[in-house]
Amino acid sequence: MVVTTGTFPAYKASRGFEHVQGDPKLETFYEILKNTRHQRPVMPAQAFYMGQLERAVSETLYGLKTPKQALDSAQETTQKELDRVMKRARKVQP
Repeated sequence: MVVTTGTFPAYKASRGFEHVQGDPKLETFYEILKNTRHQRPVMPAQAFYMGQLERAVSETLYGLKTPKQALDSAQETTQKELDRVMKRARKVQP
């Protein structure tokens, strides 16, 4: 992955992870990944959030929204979904 795309994997056990070590361009990201427990935010609405980020990128690339507008929208809709999920979870708890 590192060689073909110029990016590095976020999975520590990946074979490409070793190629990132010592690369001055990726050093900061390598240190973060090396010391982190999770590569993405851990929350009940994570899949929804990732979809909203993808949508935000698309809306920006197609000129439908500015980056700020797209990210603000992603934040707002994700928060609504998270609130909905958490409300439902509170009802289920004994």
